[in-house]
Amino acid sequence: MRKERTKKPFYKRWWVWIFAIVIIGAALSGGEEDGKEAAADGKDEAPVVSLPEKEPVEETERVIEEEEPVAVEPTIEEETRTLGEKNAVASAKQYISFTAFSYSGLVKQLEFEGYSSEEAVFGVEQCGADWKEQAIKKAKDYLSFSAFSLQGLVKQLEFEGFTSEEAIIGAGNTGADWKEQAAKKAQEYLDFSSFSRSELIAQLKFEGFTDEESEYGVQAVGY
Repeated sequence: MRKERTKKPFYKRWWVWIFAIVIIGAALSGGEEDGKEAAADGKDEAPVVSLPEKEPVEETERVIEEEEPVAVEPTIEEETRTLGEKNAVASAKQYISFTAFSYSGLVKQLEFEGYSSEEAVFGVEQCGADWKEQAIKKAKDYLSFSAFSLQGLVKQLEFEGFTSEEAIIGAGNTGADWKEQAAKKAQEYLDFSSFSRSELIAQLKFEGFTDEESEYGVQAVGY
């Protein structure tokens, strides 16, 4: 007589437990991942601040422009000058470059050279001379070859065409020692003629020397 096998309850079967372990493991693993995602979703994200992009700085070269020479255009006056006037100016400048002239003396010199009165005046006025300086130069020229008193030199400059003011300035700025000039003048007189002491003193006074200068002059030559 066969013995009937008793059926085990459902929960006691081994494969049921294996299946249950797999299901539980999967559930636990899924829950852990969901928790991690939830935790990640719950974190406050730091605000992203976008900085404005800097515009590229263009490098500019500093260009130093060289100043071009400015051409000096002739003035209307220069354009209207005649050939004679231009040459008169050139001649006047040439004359005062090697010797001294007064205004009127230079005009006469240019007229002597053949320039018209208008051309000569134009040339002298445009030559750029300082007539006081010309008077000083002329006075020194005279003293370089002859003796003069202050008064006599002023008169000589006036004779050359300088004004009284120019002549006084010219004679007074030579640096001359007028006593020494009297001695030189006394010797000049004695070099070509004989004079008594009184005559020599009188001659020096006539030349414009003062009494003191005249006395000094005759004593210097041996009187």
